[in-house]
Amino acid sequence: MARSKGKKVQTKSARPHGRAVPGVHSVKEVFEVRPHKVVELWVKDSFENKDINTIVEKANYSNVKLKKVKSQALGEICETHQGVVAFVDETPELIWEDIKKDEPAIYLCLDEIQDPHNLGAILRTSWLLGIKGIFVANQKSNLLSPSACKVACGGAEHVPVDFHSSLPNLLKELQKHNFWVYGLDMGGKHDLWSEQLQLPEKIVWVVGNEAKGIRKPIKNICDEIVHIEQANEGASFNASVATAIALSETVRRHKLL
Repeated sequence: MARSKGKKVQTKSARPHGRAVPGVHSVKEVFEVRPHKVVELWVKDSFENKDINTIVEKANYSNVKLKKVKSQALGEICETHQGVVAFVDETPELIWEDIKKDEPAIYLCLDEIQDPHNLGAILRTSWLLGIKGIFVANQKSNLLSPSACKVACGGAEHVPVDFHSSLPNLLKELQKHNFWVYGLDMGGKHDLWSEQLQLPEKIVWVVGNEAKGIRKPIKNICDEIVHIEQANEGASFNASVATAIALSETVRRHKLL
């Protein structure tokens, strides 16, 4: 007599479309900025968390589909999910006409940054310092990943990340619209802290790859190459930390103008 085959238990949940945003702070900001663009909200099936309760209430108010899933399903999206992931059908976008008219304006250009955690930290800093947008070289890997959105703690909902196939052409175009392009590099001629260094009101900071720095073709386009003084010349700042220092000094100088 043949044994009947039991149905396979489904251990994975089918993901809805949209950008996956994990983490309590990031998801809270999603509901602050674009609640009606949330496709679905996933929460851990056994959560006991006041913050997640608040998020669930916001989801119910906005008629967002709620799904309780195993922690494993959330972990497949992002290891540090904090028990909640929102799927969002919208991402901040840059409008070129606004870029041309912006003044004062600070933008960032990331030349082959590889680590999504660095992008996340840079997004968080950029949001809080009022940076208008980030230009990134097209890459095979998804730099604006769930991990990046988690680390950004809401910054990914405010600061557009614009991908470009040719950063040199982009920077030259920005220069035509009166932007100054400054590269951040350990071998830079100018010291960020020097009073002689001018930080124009329309500026694009270029930050290079974590290991190799700014590529030569892009470095050649820069109007200035700037370094940050440090106590130990044999070490270097993390890319996101160096970016935060340069941006904060630029914002400080602009307030003095």
